[in-house]
Amino acid sequence: MNDGCSHFVTMESNLQVFEPTIVHEMTRCLASHLSLPAWLTEGIAVNMQRRLSPPQSPELFTPQQMHAKHQAYWNPDLIQEFWSGKS
Repeated sequence: MNDGCSHFVTMESNLQVFEPTIVHEMTRCLASHLSLPAWLTEGIAVNMQRRLSPPQSPELFTPQQMHAKHQAYWNPDLIQEFWSGKS
């Protein structure tokens, strides 16, 4: 399962719709040999997805709104669980 490149199956005829998923999953595959926490691998995959295949529709939240949501949620205890990989 973990040898070679990832395989994707889709019923979508317009691959532009599926392109962000391909970028995301291929990035995760390429980083899988590194000893990184899952949250960091996921962050790299999301970043590459947004850079190489920007969304066609507007984002649900602006960066400023997301920043405010994160500040409201994360406290010192929760952030330590996040950094340690427990959460």
